[in-house]
Order: sequence, then structure tokens, then C-alpha cells
Amino acid sequence: GPFPIAEQRELGLEAMRVLGFDFNAGRLDISAHPFCGGVPQDVRITTRYNEDDLLSALFGVIHETGHARYEQNLPRTWIDQPVALARSTAIHESQSLFFEMQLGRSDAFLNRLLPAVRQRFGEQPAFS
Repeated sequence: GPFPIAEQRELGLEAMRVLGFDFNAGRLDISAHPFCGGVPQDVRITTRYNEDDLLSALFGVIHETGHARYEQNLPRTWIDQPVALARSTAIHESQSLFFEMQLGRSDAFLNRLLPAVRQRFGEQPAFS
């Protein structure tokens, strides 16, 4: 570090794009704690930033993107019907943890994101 907040935000947005977040149906904001809420047509993700810690916000965004993608992919033609509701909190959390722990920590994903990391924060030993 340091890792400027504006650059962390841009990196988070890039990660969201790579993970297929629909920006026509949601957005990323700042809050005291990472969170995801809303409806399939308007999913709001929040995260917090720390200029000394790049990974906290990044993995928070990746985790919340998992929640958001689950919501964004509920069947919109059946909005307000039981079939279009999230099955359970456990299923919801499993999707977000899959994004964070499996996709977000995979070599393929990290290698895809690494050029954006280097572009925003320069070459640092921790990025090797």
C-alpha cells in the first residue's frame, strides 16, 4: 500500500464486471460494512475501504457480487410469486461464498484481475 480508495473502487467494479454483475440492474456504494440488498431489478452492493488493506474491500465486493448475481438471476417474469423468491438464506450465502472462496481465489480469476491491480497500484512484491 497505500491503496487509494478511488482505485480500490475501480478495481472492485472491474471484478464485478468480470463476474457478470448487471450494472443496469444495480450499483456499488460505500457503507460501514459490506452488504447486498434490493430486488432483482435494482441490487445494491456496499463495501468499506481501508487504504492499508486492498483485499478486505476486494473480497467483500466479490462476496456481495455473489449475493447480487443470485438476486439478479431470479426469474423476473415471476416477480412477486414464490418461485421468484430466494430459496433460503443458506442458499443465498452459499452462492456468495462460492463467488468469494472458489471464483475469487482461483488462479484463473486472480490472473485475470492482476493487470488491473498492477495498473492501479503499480508493481509491488505482494502481487507476484
